[in-house]
Amino acid sequence: MKIEKYLQNIDYYFPRGRGISIYNADENLYTSLSTELEKKAKHPLRIKTSDLIANESIDSIDIKELDSCIIFQNVVINEFARVADKFINSLIFSFFYHKKPLFLISTIDKTEYTNSIQSGLLHSDYNKIVNLLLIEQFDTIVQTTTFLFTSPELINQEPDSHLFTPIEQIMNDALIENDITFNPQVKIGRFQVDFIAEIGNTKIIVECDGRDYHNPFHDSERDKELKLQGYKILHFTGSEIFNSIESCIEKIQKSIVEDTDQNFVIDDNLDASQKKALNHLTGPIRVLAPAGSGKTKTLINRIVNLINNGISPNKILALAFNKKAKIEMEQRLNDKQITTSNILSEDGVKVRTFHSFGLEIIRDHLNWQFAGTHQERSRTRQILEDSIAPYYQIPFRRNRDPLDVFLDALRRTKMELPHIEEVTVDDNGNIVPFENIFNRYLELQTQHNFFNFDDMIYLALRAIIDDIVLRKNLQNQFEYILIDEFQDLNKAQILLMQILALPQNNLFIVGDDDQMIYGWRGAEITHILEFNKRYSEAEDCTLSTNYRSNKRIVNHSRWLIDHNTERVKKDIHPLPNKPPGIFDIKLSESLWHQTTEIRDWIQTIKQDQNFEWKDFAVLFRYNSFQFIIAMILDSEQIPHSPVDGRRLFQTNVGKDIYSYLRLILYSEECTSEDLGRVLKRPNRSLSNQIINQITSWESFLNSPNINGLQQWQINKLNNVIDKVQILKQRVPEQIGTSQQLISAISNEFGLSEF
Repeated sequence: MKIEKYLQNIDYYFPRGRGISIYNADENLYTSLSTELEKKAKHPLRIKTSDLIANESIDSIDIKELDSCIIFQNVVINEFARVADKFINSLIFSFFYHKKPLFLISTIDKTEYTNSIQSGLLHSDYNKIVNLLLIEQFDTIVQTTTFLFTSPELINQEPDSHLFTPIEQIMNDALIENDITFNPQVKIGRFQVDFIAEIGNTKIIVECDGRDYHNPFHDSERDKELKLQGYKILHFTGSEIFNSIESCIEKIQKSIVEDTDQNFVIDDNLDASQKKALNHLTGPIRVLAPAGSGKTKTLINRIVNLINNGISPNKILALAFNKKAKIEMEQRLNDKQITTSNILSEDGVKVRTFHSFGLEIIRDHLNWQFAGTHQERSRTRQILEDSIAPYYQIPFRRNRDPLDVFLDALRRTKMELPHIEEVTVDDNGNIVPFENIFNRYLELQTQHNFFNFDDMIYLALRAIIDDIVLRKNLQNQFEYILIDEFQDLNKAQILLMQILALPQNNLFIVGDDDQMIYGWRGAEITHILEFNKRYSEAEDCTLSTNYRSNKRIVNHSRWLIDHNTERVKKDIHPLPNKPPGIFDIKLSESLWHQTTEIRDWIQTIKQDQNFEWKDFAVLFRYNSFQFIIAMILDSEQIPHSPVDGRRLFQTNVGKDIYSYLRLILYSEECTSEDLGRVLKRPNRSLSNQIINQITSWESFLNSPNINGLQQWQINKLNNVIDKVQILKQRVPEQIGTSQQLISAISNEFGLSEF
């Protein structure tokens, strides 16, 4: 029997992580195989999936103390999916990662493990998608690492001269078909290899376990010794062999190998934590990188180290959070003479933002073209309006975009992937179910082949889920994935990352749980905090040195951040040779007083220490704060970056400020536009019919006498008139500058943007 041949050579197969999988089998076969393994002193962990489902938990297991794992998979696939997350992530992947043999005895057919996955489940059964993807990972691992028999009858046939895993069998058949001379399962000294092929006078070792299993970190000693004996070595992953055996044969025929002797320069000023991060080659790793800790340097040197260890640059995908970070990463790699891929060339490390990566998938696989930013906004609004119309009549509301709440629900649904039946829109107290609107929106955008910025990730994700060929191709293309600013990823980005990383999970994620700022767009701190729970074999590394700031800033900020409750504790410290620096706290009654303190401080420091204006920066928490800061800096002719990318009084808030100032300081010169802005901001629920009758200072004062006004409207008008009159009287007596007047206007009228 073929199993007997396996047992005879078990000491050869076990160190290589080779097991056996048999489908359409029964418990007797499971019991007998377990007994045979025990006889050979290979003590396996025994698992029955029916027991896992009954217990709904997996006991803590020390993989290092176990030789192997034998699984009796005796439930239907839907039941198996219930335990897929814990079972495959915590158990199967761990054995695979540590190169421990897996033995699968399955009562169901092998075809049952290949299920079509539908993206429609994203908003109805998200967990089912995750579980089906894990079962797909399980199936890939089994095919890659075990001798596979689709029924027990096949193991009773006369044994061949060699036992092959499915991927080895494909390679064996392809070598024969292409008339390449080879020998399988050859022992060279103290090492055994899958195949030795001969091309001319060149002998090439062909390894079919790939870098995700026989990785260069584990096998560097073997590869080095075999190269000294004159062999060239080619590694192929299971995905490469399954999906593109022709290209594998072409590489063998041309004797194309990755030049692992070429070394790119790794920075020599890395600290111990940075070296630990970049030297972790395979499997998942979480790198916690506080502010100023050199995370980009670590990312770049990690890529350099991968390439120096024989990883093809084409196999590496680095996903940056924004375009600026992407450009910086590309520039730093190019400075080290490492090629990065672009639109014209696919060769090299692929550095992309999540959005640009998704855009390429939509463009190349859906054949949709991006219409551009301006058309994107107008078309999104039009399609959304058409989607809402059959289900809800949106009432008109002054000073507010009626689509705002629906646009927010659309963004939230695509980024956070909520259960669609639970999504509602609160339109000024009217609770509107969003499910039908959302489904109608998807139908209309498909009809028009239209997508916007948010869709670059969402539609790409759906395409990958629906198309197994696309999914496998991407997983085969990218063996090593690096993620920047991981803490700010939303659920759609997380799922996209998880899919791309399967089956080997060579994930290098960098982020800081203390710096999450994109909660408003779906980021959840649990993604980075629980990364090690999701990936049971994940390593942890903290970049603890702050290279950027002086000692007092680092120490005080560390004390403050330590009060965060949802975080990983970190020992953040400054460089020993950093100056003590200055750390000062000044408390003020208002934003106005804070800004004047800033202005005075800048002027004093600049004069005393001969700094330039560009040496100063003002950080603010809310976007609206920039207007008052800009106004006060302008009053002293202190140059600064443009407000909101435009001149101050060209913004809507700036125009509002100007109208209020003009009404109070130069009342007789007020235009109807000025008066309209004052009466509409803040919203007083006055109709355009009333506002259009107020075109001058005189008509403003007499506005409570307009015919047909209701009492509440009269009260509103009298209230604003009284406040304007009060401020006009205070100007010469109590308010000495325009900045103080703006502060007074803000307080009187409740204009938070001021």
